Amino acid sequence: MALARISLTDFRNHGSTELGDTAQFNLLVGENGAGKTNILEALSLLAPGRGLRRAALCDMVRNGSDAGFGVGASLLQDGEAVRLATYSESANPGRRRVRINGAESSATSLGEWLAVTWLTPAMDGLFTGAAGDRRRYMDRLALALEPAHASHAARYEGALRERNRLLSDLREPESAWLDAIEAQMVQHGSALMAGRARLVETLAVRLAEMPAEPFARPALTYAPSAPDHSDGLSQALYDNRKRDRAAQRTLLGPHRDELEVIHAAKRVPAAQSSTGEQKAMLVAMTLAHAGLAAQGRAGLLLLDEVAAHLDPVRRAALFEQLRSSGAQVWMTGTEPAPFSSIATESAVWAVTAGSVTREPERDQSCIVLAGKLAIQAVELLLIFRPVIRRRPHTHEQDRDLSLAQFLQHRFEIGACLLRLDTAQHIIATKFEDDEIGFDLLRIEREGQPLQTGCTGISRNAGIDHPRVDSALAQCIFKLLGIALVLFQSIACEQAVAESQYPPLRSFDHDIGRRGLLARFRFG
Repeated sequence: MALARISLTDFRNHGSTELGDTAQFNLLVGENGAGKTNILEALSLLAPGRGLRRAALCDMVRNGSDAGFGVGASLLQDGEAVRLATYSESANPGRRRVRINGAESSATSLGEWLAVTWLTPAMDGLFTGAAGDRRRYMDRLALALEPAHASHAARYEGALRERNRLLSDLREPESAWLDAIEAQMVQHGSALMAGRARLVETLAVRLAEMPAEPFARPALTYAPSAPDHSDGLSQALYDNRKRDRAAQRTLLGPHRDELEVIHAAKRVPAAQSSTGEQKAMLVAMTLAHAGLAAQGRAGLLLLDEVAAHLDPVRRAALFEQLRSSGAQVWMTGTEPAPFSSIATESAVWAVTAGSVTREPERDQSCIVLAGKLAIQAVELLLIFRPVIRRRPHTHEQDRDLSLAQFLQHRFEIGACLLRLDTAQHIIATKFEDDEIGFDLLRIEREGQPLQTGCTGISRNAGIDHPRVDSALAQCIFKLLGIALVLFQSIACEQAVAESQYPPLRSFDHDIGRRGLLARFRFG
């Protein structure tokens, strides 16, 4: 089940945007402010609630438009398309309208068709921010599992506002009025608390089944501020009237609940964990909830700028879990590089100033070839690295070069050295430099061949100091040039970093460029 034929009309900076031919992975790539998150926000409105920004409806209408906004999508289910749409009208800009297959419906009914989960940078302060943020987070997650949760939350909030109005009045409120309002608060508040408790219990079980790595596993506890059953909540509200009257507001109830989160492995509150650990716990909670929400319904997962803030290992783990989740995934990024490993199985759109263009599919073979050639290039460079390092003023010459220029310069030096030096000398220098302590003469005497690691340069470094064939060297460096061009053309900056090729870390350390693997850009 997946969304297709998505349309945005006068929504934020999108005048008329169409997205068709979707896939499981859908990538929105563009500069900051281009309108990527606006598309995610529009998709979040295809579920009950106020969307991922919780913005007012009037703020979603495109500037300059004298009409309301419109968001529509076709949900493919069992080979048939169900048309979902939500919109506003200029005559009543504060009212959200919903249509399902052309028939007027309610926002709550959207939850019967689609379960939407999202993770945005604005949620990074969830554990350290106000308790109200965590309550809204619980309610949003519960809403995705139980669409009726939204109705209970809205009616409880309405009754709460009315009770607070009476408590803050200069006149003493009548008991009959308080009785009637508190009855509504108890009815919907107890249902609200029960929904939160079920959510946290189910989510905690799901999280306990997940591996502790690479995403830090959180442990969740629901902490209600009042009895979570009808009789207890009713009695608590009645007993607390005088205190609430003095404070001019209601001091207990579901609106004062808390979600407690701790780092399961370290047993410390999430608020005291590192920024990276907090992000990892948020990802884990999002993935766990997406798996729960998608059961029996179409799942939609919206991830805003998530991949760019993860290291290659966690990014690969994230993609693998998303792939197995079955949910349709929408991700945003300022560049395609973080998504290089899933580029061939993704639908990619370039977003520019509210305009969306579908990018052509890339040939996986080109990416694979570039990756293989790059690894060969690094292997070759590592062989004659110790000799290059002994060349005077090499580091000074490379100081102001880009990475592409740096590699080209080193390869040129290497080509020259390969024509002048014997393979035996290069190998001996490398062993000497690395303090391995191999006795080449002993190896030769025992008749054990020593390979250079680059097939064809020297089949046996211990036989009469063979010189490297000049034509072969030129051929090798021509291939290296092709690799660089390929990397530049496909912007595959993570292909080498994510290969986890061990010598790369040593190579990075030797050239004195911190963070090279994280910003491996050619050009």
